[in-house]
Amino acid sequence: MSGKLFLLSLIACQLSLLDACSLKIIALLLHGNDFFLIFPQQTIQVLFIRWLYMVKPLAALLFFLILTFYSNLIHWLESHLLTCYVKGLTGMDCPGCGLQRSVIALLRGDVASSWHIYPAAMPMLALFGFTFVHIRFQFSWGAMLIKFGYVAVVVLILINYIFKIKNNQLY
Repeated sequence: MSGKLFLLSLIACQLSLLDACSLKIIALLLHGNDFFLIFPQQTIQVLFIRWLYMVKPLAALLFFLILTFYSNLIHWLESHLLTCYVKGLTGMDCPGCGLQRSVIALLRGDVASSWHIYPAAMPMLALFGFTFVHIRFQFSWGAMLIKFGYVAVVVLILINYIFKIKNNQLY
C-alpha cells in the first residue's frame, strides 16, 4: 500500500490540491471505497503531510540542479559547435549547415528561430524519437512510417538547400 500512497500523494502534489476533499476524490478514483477501509482519511492526511514536508525541499533542490545543469549545458553547446568541413573548404554552406544551431535554439525553447535556421531539425528529431519508440514496441506500421519519414526529411533538406541557393544565403 505504500506505493499506492506514494502515487496518490504524487498526483495530489502535481494537481496542487492539498485539501481533504480533493485527496479523497483522488483516492476514490484510484482505489475505490476499500482504500478508506485500510487507511482512514486522517491517517492519509497525516502521512501525506509528513511526506510532503520531507520531499518538497528535496524536489525544489533537484529542480534547481536540473535547471542549472540545463542552462550550463546549453551554454557549453553554444561554445563548442563543430565546424563544417565543406564550408571550411568551399566557403559555402552544405545541406546540413545550421542543424546544430537549430537544435540549440530548440533546446532554448525558441521554436520559430529553430524552424528559420534549419526547417528539417524538428521533423528529424521527431523521427529519431519515433524510431527509438518503434524499436522498443515494434509497431506493425512503424517501419513503413519511418521509411516515408526519412524520405520526407531528405526532401525537406533539399528544398531548404535549393531555397538557400536561389536567395543567395549560402555564404
